[in-house]
Amino acid sequence: MLRLKSAGFGPTPGERSLAIAYLGVAIFGAVISFSVVNRLGGSNAVIRPLGGYDFWVIISGALGAYGGLYLGRVWLGHPGMAGWLKALVAIPVISFIAALIGGTFALPGHGTMFGPLALLTTLIGNPLLALFWSCTILSAHYRFAIWREERETIFKMPDVSRAY
Repeated sequence: MLRLKSAGFGPTPGERSLAIAYLGVAIFGAVISFSVVNRLGGSNAVIRPLGGYDFWVIISGALGAYGGLYLGRVWLGHPGMAGWLKALVAIPVISFIAALIGGTFALPGHGTMFGPLALLTTLIGNPLLALFWSCTILSAHYRFAIWREERETIFKMPDVSRAY
């Protein structure tokens, strides 16, 4: 592995930035899913015994958040104030898609319908969690901007007038 890295192979800084964005959103999606499991289970305790289905719902939340970010990636990473406005619009879009995907994985059929509702009631009941989720998506926007800037340099023509 070390030899490959020293030979110039491996992810670019933009690709690493994308990986961090997806990982961060997936982890926080699992945290929100854990909060949904606690809220729907009638428990407000953080430390409690979790069953197999609870773990599956938490994994489903991580997969849903990952999928929501993947499907909402067209809204993220654009430069300027218009890019940040698109990112603000992307927060509810990505959240809704993530809840649909996570709910469908957790409980096919009913979860597709109740996943967005469970997410909405959880975020309304815990505004700090909603703020952290929004900040996670905005940080993903920043990470996508790094990747988009790197991608745009590939297609930029070099300034040959300075070479002569």
